[in-house]
This record gives sequence, structure tokens and C-alpha cells, in this order.
Amino acid sequence: ILGNFSSVHLSQVELKHMGQQREKGRYPVNFHRCGDVDQHGGYSDPAYLDSLSIHHCFSRCVSIHATNGLLVRDTVGYVTLGHCFFLEDGIEQRNVFFHNLGLLTRPGTILPTDRNDSMCTEITDRVHKGYVPSPANEC
Repeated sequence: ILGNFSSVHLSQVELKHMGQQREKGRYPVNFHRCGDVDQHGGYSDPAYLDSLSIHHCFSRCVSIHATNGLLVRDTVGYVTLGHCFFLEDGIEQRNVFFHNLGLLTRPGTILPTDRNDSMCTEITDRVHKGYVPSPANEC
């Protein structure tokens, strides 16, 4: 999903067998450099993902890159490669992750953080369901 849209509201959608390993940006849901997608960006009805089922995917569940103010709620990610809920650069702000569940997240190959190397294993011994490098987001 690229910027300059009038609205993005995904609700009660099943995504299966999506994403591609070894290809950046090929994720089931990818907000790519969308800027502010809430009231700060002039949206009276902010962008959101609600009640998605994302499973048996080959690269992440939800990736947010240079996008601010997105609501991700009641979303389940199951059997995926790489971090399921992922903020890409650490510059993302005001994104809210509420009542989501990530299960059976396995190491991926796109980034070092997906491969379970020291960047993540210093924190945990496994690939984690979420990678949120900025405290300016709500989990």
C-alpha cells in the first residue's frame, strides 16, 4: 500500500500463502512510506486493519515503513517467516497495535533480524512475533 490514498480500511479478511522470501517489500500487508494516515495527515477516518487472519505466509504479516498513525487491531498471524508485526525503520510513530496475536513465527531470510542472529538473540532466543524499534508506538 503506497501513500496518497483516500482511505484504507481492511476488515475481516483472510490472507493465506502470501509474501515472498528474499524480496523486500513483498509482505501480505505492507504500508510503504505512506506518511501520516490519521488526523495528522488530514484523514477524518484514519487507516486501519481490523480482524485480519494472516497465516501460512512466506514473509511477515504486517509491515509498516515510514507510516504513522495506523491502527492494527484484533489481527492474528500464524505460521509465518520473519517477524509477524514489523516496524521497519524505527522512525514510525503513533501506530497502535491492539489485541493482536502472533503464533509460530519462524526465522526468515530478508533481514538479519529475521534470521535469529545476535541482534535479536540478545533480547530473546527466538524470532519474536513483533519487531517495534521505536517507543513512539503503542503496543
